[in-house]
Amino acid sequence: MNTRFFELPEERQAAMRNAGLEIFAKQNYAKASMEEAARLAGVSKALLFHYFENKRGFYLYLYEYATGLMIREMSAAHDYSDFFNILINAQLSKIAILHAHPYAMQFITNAYFEEDPRVRPALADSFSAIVADSSVRFLARADASKLREGV
Repeated sequence: MNTRFFELPEERQAAMRNAGLEIFAKQNYAKASMEEAARLAGVSKALLFHYFENKRGFYLYLYEYATGLMIREMSAAHDYSDFFNILINAQLSKIAILHAHPYAMQFITNAYFEEDPRVRPALADSFSAIVADSSVRFLARADASKLREGV
């Protein structure tokens, strides 16, 4: 990835990110069109390739962005120690994220099920690490005193 992307004004970065999230949320990796992503972002396809080198680079950048967004947003909302309040807050956080970033959640869901060998290996380890880290953080702050012993 060309780091000059991060020198662009935030609104221009957001336009490219949002376009990519939408395209990959609606299509799997193989069927998603970089031309359509460029059109939605209001940039040329060549400019997308300038910043992201290729479709795979764009996809993996969007994956890191979307998962990072989800982790940050959901972590910020988990100030409770009560097991059930944490679960409720997690769902409320997801709803808020869906409203603010409608394609991010669908993109992550599609990425989870993506089978294309060009991106699957890069995603598999990441999903496992995210789930493991999330579980550790959840269990570290959850007060399980209201649960039956052994649960």
